[in-house]
Amino acid sequence: MTYGLKEFSELHKLLKEKLTDERGDPLSCRLYECAGARGSIDLVDENGCKIDHHIAEACNIAGQIKSLSRLLSLPRSHVACADLSEVFLIYLDVLRTHIRAASASDRYQESEADAVIRRWAGFLKHPCDYVFAHKCLFRDYPDTDPPTITITSSFLKEWDGLNGTQKDKKKAELANRIVAVQLPTIDELSSFFDACASHLTALVDAARRAT
Repeated sequence: MTYGLKEFSELHKLLKEKLTDERGDPLSCRLYECAGARGSIDLVDENGCKIDHHIAEACNIAGQIKSLSRLLSLPRSHVACADLSEVFLIYLDVLRTHIRAASASDRYQESEADAVIRRWAGFLKHPCDYVFAHKCLFRDYPDTDPPTITITSSFLKEWDGLNGTQKDKKKAELANRIVAVQLPTIDELSSFFDACASHLTALVDAARRAT
């Protein structure tokens, strides 16, 4: 399963609703209102006069939110959406990583929505960890004996909980099986946007307290 034009349009709307403010700016830009924000630097000229103010973490996160917005608004066909569906999930994981890096380690708590994106990114970026299947055959052979394996968020959660020995055993059990891949649902992705918004709110609140 990949996403189509309808899903990309809905995701674009959710992204703007949940991760940008009333002016359309990414939520991380609120860090510029906090004098105590981490990674804050003043740029000065040769005369020592302040010419600009920069917060690297705010810009990194804002840049990724804008990249996601551009990606979601780019496709004009279902084929283009299908080609970009997995890229979109990788972009989400980059956003997750930026937010985690900007957060104090004793304050950041990974939510299940965060974990869903982390697991999917691992599945997409490190296929050698899951080489037990013949995904390319799925469309030509939908009915098989033994039956097709469906990779879902639940499957990846179970896989994530296995140790190395258990994963090797599972690979042997699933060897030469055909799989279908069901990417995260819109509800799961909406929950991830909510988790990002919550992390960013906590990040801004912490910076304000440090002022």
